[in-house]
Amino acid sequence: MEMGLNKLLINIIDNAEKPVVVCSVDFCVIYLNKMASEMYEKKHGTTLLGSNIRSLMNDEMLTRLDAAVEWFKESTTNKKLFVCHSKIDNDDVYIKPVRNEDGEVVAFYNFIESRTPETAKEYDFS
Repeated sequence: MEMGLNKLLINIIDNAEKPVVVCSVDFCVIYLNKMASEMYEKKHGTTLLGSNIRSLMNDEMLTRLDAAVEWFKESTTNKKLFVCHSKIDNDDVYIKPVRNEDGEVVAFYNFIESRTPETAKEYDFS
């Protein structure tokens, strides 16, 4: 059975172990993976899909996010911006742009990278 590319990519993102939230450049939530959807429903009591994230942020966060989106727009070489480190989960949080074929920023998303080293053996199928 053949799966379309869009469905394949959504399945890859949905299987991520960390939350992924994609927003349009006007800060509207256009996609949440399963982890993000579950996490934010517990936190806010509702899904964020379709919501404007500006309503969830304080002035300092809004200023920083506006600056980040503008920075991404300045150059196609601006590909990733460190946001913060979560000591609780030992994760680094980044924002990354989504660009169209002309290099214009059309959306952005969060990317979370664990700083905890893997303890499993390589290719251990047990």
